[in-house]
Amino acid sequence: NNLFNKKIITNTLIKKMGYEQKQIYYITSTLSGACLFVLLLRWQPWITRLETPIFVLMAPAVPVLLPSIFDRKWITPFVCGGLFVFVTPWLLLNESRPILGEPSIFSSSGFETMFRNKPGLRQPYSETMAYVRSSGAAEVGLIMGRDTWEYPAWVLLNSDRRLTPIRIEQICIPPKSGPKEDPSFKPQIAVLLGRNATETINCESGTFKREVSFGSGRDQLVVYHRVGDN
Repeated sequence: NNLFNKKIITNTLIKKMGYEQKQIYYITSTLSGACLFVLLLRWQPWITRLETPIFVLMAPAVPVLLPSIFDRKWITPFVCGGLFVFVTPWLLLNESRPILGEPSIFSSSGFETMFRNKPGLRQPYSETMAYVRSSGAAEVGLIMGRDTWEYPAWVLLNSDRRLTPIRIEQICIPPKSGPKEDPSFKPQIAVLLGRNATETINCESGTFKREVSFGSGRDQLVVYHRVGDN
């Protein structure tokens, strides 16, 4: 009886607030998920992309909460219209992926757009991956740094469907950084990205000797070739 009475009281309060029970459950569960996200996930430079689902899930709650908080029917279209106007410059004229202006995503190639935020890496990546392609290697190992830009390597090596695909895997992975290396993967070529270069590198996948480098400083990429049979 006590549980039944509590449920009746709760439903009565919800109705007086002007909400449906499903709306309350939805808002509560979304906010609870946001709290768990903040409590359990350690801060990282890429956290903004992980927050996006929370903002998307809370969007339907805005037109439900605003009229009851401010007791004005016009508040929802006013706020939504203001937000739309506020976000328009970043949506249409942002520096990395502009929809309008020059160069926009419609007037630029995918290759140009890919290096828009890191123009200094365009030439080193292009020259390195062209060199790797010309070597005829069927397997290429990537030696990654902490925050290395891996995506262009995949695009530049395997975007041409007319060529035989190259198998690409990470090698020389630090013990505490993630999964172990595939023991069956024995690349002929290794490319070092975002790490200090040495003349020789020893990995589970084999021993590699420095062959050629492209770029300089922090934008340098180094190609290694496999030595020995290990």
